[in-house]
Amino acid sequence: LELLDRRPLVGERPGARSLERARGSIELDDVTFTYPDTSEPVLRGLTLRAEPGEVVALTGPSGCGKSTVARLLLRFADPDEGTAKLDGIDLRELDLASVRENVALLLQETMLFDSTVRENLAFGRPETSQAEVEAAGRSAGAHEFITGLPEGYETRVGQRGRILSGGQRRRVEIARTLLRDAPVVVLDEPTTGLDSDTAQRLIEPLRALLAGRTAVLITHDPQLLRVADRVIRLDPVQAAAAC
Repeated sequence: LELLDRRPLVGERPGARSLERARGSIELDDVTFTYPDTSEPVLRGLTLRAEPGEVVALTGPSGCGKSTVARLLLRFADPDEGTAKLDGIDLRELDLASVRENVALLLQETMLFDSTVRENLAFGRPETSQAEVEAAGRSAGAHEFITGLPEGYETRVGQRGRILSGGQRRRVEIARTLLRDAPVVVLDEPTTGLDSDTAQRLIEPLRALLAGRTAVLITHDPQLLRVADRVIRLDPVQAAAAC
């Protein structure tokens, strides 16, 4: 009942604008943010900009606000001060559907449903053709192991994708994000929980995902930092410092 009674942190303004496909420029301008029921801001005076085709990596100690940046860019929360923008437009001026159609999120915990591989890949894009599904699988380096499953793309993966390994689940999620084809991608610790060899094998699929998009890569993994155009270190309750 407490969960059902919770109110979202954000809402749509009357007359919010609709945005079709964004160019993909993102910006946080002098942003300060404090979580409810806490007294200290997790971000203070953060300014960050990324242009289409650019990969910006965020690193820093736990609790410095890296995942909060992801929440702000998807408008799961609004800044207390400053603005979060997409193509120069304050996210608060856009309808929520426009923001979330244009910004895709790859979480650190892979979210797969007890359904087929194909249905997991096409989640949110049910009209996707089989050819498009398989093309995304190939780009993510997943097609070979998927076709080796008992029923290929029609194999049920079990709760949380339990029949797949950690690396396989991550490749399926990368393929699903490719199918979303959003101009902006936010990746929150995409190699968390994977051994070094498995994480290394994900580098090329992640490069395929990031190609031509605006990307914010939240990671501690030095292997992933090498795919970034810029690395920004966040320190607790401070503005960002470029590295």
